[in-house]
Amino acid sequence: MPQFESVRPLDLTLFTRGALLFMWGLYQKIVIADNVAPIADAVFSAPQGKTSAATLAALLAFTLQIYCDFCGYSNMARGLARCLGFDLMVNFNLPYFARTPSEFWQRWHISLSSWLRDYLYIPLGGNRKGQRRMYGNLMLTMLLGGLWHGAAWNFVIWGGFHGAIQVVYRVLGVDALIDRHPFRTLQGCALQLGAWAITMTLVVIGWVFFVAHTLPDTVAVFGNLLGTSGYPSDLFWTLAAYAAPLALVEIYQRVSGRIEILEVGPFLVRYSAALCVLLTIIAFSARGGREFIYFDF
Repeated sequence: MPQFESVRPLDLTLFTRGALLFMWGLYQKIVIADNVAPIADAVFSAPQGKTSAATLAALLAFTLQIYCDFCGYSNMARGLARCLGFDLMVNFNLPYFARTPSEFWQRWHISLSSWLRDYLYIPLGGNRKGQRRMYGNLMLTMLLGGLWHGAAWNFVIWGGFHGAIQVVYRVLGVDALIDRHPFRTLQGCALQLGAWAITMTLVVIGWVFFVAHTLPDTVAVFGNLLGTSGYPSDLFWTLAAYAAPLALVEIYQRVSGRIEILEVGPFLVRYSAALCVLLTIIAFSARGGREFIYFDF
């Protein structure tokens, strides 16, 4: 807020950095999110009777869609603000690399999760009044966080699901166990990769509660996933084609610690990458416009 107390001077460097960040967000939104959205819509609009393969593909598509839609929206907003001289907080910090549910919420929708922490969890007592009270505070915070997305049972269940798995992880001491075994050792590498795989599986399962319109739809989706119908490989190849470039970029971001990818490297490298992103947007952007998912909340 103190940034609004004075007139922000126009700065060409900031404007350029803002434009590059906006362009990366636009790529996430209209090249990735909007192109995989039809795969998700084909199942979640009416999940009854769909094959297990189509349902799994739809769930993976939504996992990719919601991240790129909202992360792209946040990057576009931050980029436009930077063009005007304002610095907004990072809202997504590679959440799909999280190794535990609590780490996921430290990286996902950071503005909301930090608000929930500061104005709900801590005022309720946080972890200062014993373990049982801490678990209750955590569950209540996540339930209210789910309800924030809309007055519907699916959002409440989604929030409760994330609260429950965080409580289980804390009871078992998983976060502390992972911290004691760094990635540089063979045992630590196996432990951390296993923890990441489990956390991502739980996150993807949680998206079922989030995206299903009704409780019967939720039951139908889980029923479909437990089936053994054939696998239409074309859907998975389509998802892989859109996910692979993003995965490579985010692996580099994770390893290097550099979040704003189009600002990395010498001038020629940076602007060659920016030109590739721009040409990809022109060539592969989805036809028709889709509102941002979070405009519904």
